Amino acid sequence: MLHLYKGKVAINKEELPNIQEIDKIISTFKAEDSLKVLTYMYLLLNRTDENPIKEFAIPERTRLAKKIAFGNTTDSVATMYPNDTKLIAQAFKEYEKLVVDKIQRDIDLYDKKMYQFIQLLEDNEPEIIKNTHEISGRVTFSTNIDIITSILDNSINIILDKAVLTVMKQTGKFSNELRGNLSPNVKGKLTNSNIKE
Repeated sequence: MLHLYKGKVAINKEELPNIQEIDKIISTFKAEDSLKVLTYMYLLLNRTDENPIKEFAIPERTRLAKKIAFGNTTDSVATMYPNDTKLIAQAFKEYEKLVVDKIQRDIDLYDKKMYQFIQLLEDNEPEIIKNTHEISGRVTFSTNIDIITSILDNSINIILDKAVLTVMKQTGKFSNELRGNLSPNVKGKLTNSNIKE
């Protein structure tokens, strides 16, 4: 696989099957450019503990990976390498197939949902609105606390589901250390094909 070591990307050919697109990036790009592209690929897609930004949600991880690899966050890879867009996209796709399995994809989905919940919570501050009926003059109050409470309840479920999947990915089996039953969202993900012997 690709490994980040002392600011450079090392390629372990025993772990990384021959991906023609990666080989072509290395052989045809300038050394500095191939390092930038492979560093960006590694930081964006590698989900091992070696990746220092692996836990960030994808929008933040994309921004940080661009900043680290290219020194800026505004230009897209397609803008920087317009003639090689297809090659780079295919290399990313092939590398992602190797490093992101079904369970990791589900974990990433939970991360994405948590990021969306964080955005919703930032946009929704608790507020109480006084309502006065036009005819009777009766005063009632409404609040958006139910929305916020619902987001927090869903966040707890997502955190627990993600913890189950993360333990399963690391160990290959369900951990009895987690309290309570599996969430209905996760039960369907525990199949024999996902569990390593």
